[in-house]
Amino acid sequence: MGARAAGVKAGEAGQLGSVRASARMDLTNLTAWVTVTDVPSIFRELGFSGVLYFNDHGPVHVHMIKGDTECVVEIAPDGSVSVLKVSRHMKDQEVALALAIAEAHADLILATWRTYHGQ
Repeated sequence: MGARAAGVKAGEAGQLGSVRASARMDLTNLTAWVTVTDVPSIFRELGFSGVLYFNDHGPVHVHMIKGDTECVVEIAPDGSVSVLKVSRHMKDQEVALALAIAEAHADLILATWRTYHGQ
């Protein structure tokens, strides 16, 4: 699959979902875990949701979520991508696919990030 071959379905790019989360608190360590069940996706492709949290920090990145797995992909100003973090046991093949999808949507990710973060 070419990096620019993957596309957003018509009418999907600008639609944001809602956020519903359930949290539980471990009072011994004062650490909270949040399980996100529906997140603000800027695109969905091949089972992945590309998510930008609007109160997030730099560098420019997208959370690529598939099922209960996630990786965080940095988007450079030139549209190149790199993995910042892999969590929840995402397989190497899924990480590679997440990178390719994020690269295909780099322009959308950068534009949306700039809209909400001004960077």
